[in-house]
Amino acid sequence: MIDLIALRVEYARRIGRIKGNRGLPTTDRSREAEVMSNVLSSGPENLPRESLQKVFAQLIELCRRVQEDDYEQK
Repeated sequence: MIDLIALRVEYARRIGRIKGNRGLPTTDRSREAEVMSNVLSSGPENLPRESLQKVFAQLIELCRRVQEDDYEQK
């Protein structure tokens, strides 16, 4: 699971670089809401939605911080 999180963070870092090169903001609340909606609608029935939301909220926040930290280092 940690390897998958690390991979997701690396993708977020790459996306952040693209955003930075194009002058786009690192935060996209509508995209974050879309990701959360997809997670909650496609998650297994035996996982409580509230728990899924908490886990993915933390993952989204981690990815956002990585992008913001990279952007600030430029």
